[in-house]
Amino acid sequence: MKPTLDAVQHAFFEAMAENLPTTEASVLAQGETPAVIIGAYFMLGEQLTFVQWTGVFISLFGAWYLSRWLAKKPESTNQTKGATS
Repeated sequence: MKPTLDAVQHAFFEAMAENLPTTEASVLAQGETPAVIIGAYFMLGEQLTFVQWTGVFISLFGAWYLSRWLAKKPESTNQTKGATS
């Protein structure tokens, strides 16, 4: 089942990197690993230790904080993939 989860994670990252501005893609990429870990917990019954769950929550908090910070920035400062100055 692990190869399937890896393929889903890779497909998600590729679609995100091609279709979103760089700053938004980086915020979503931060939440990618915790999403796979949580999915493995529910779909495969993987058990995480307290320290691992703490890492998941720190990572999700970081993604949330970055998304809030980016939302407050003026639109002109966000970079898009392939954009020239």
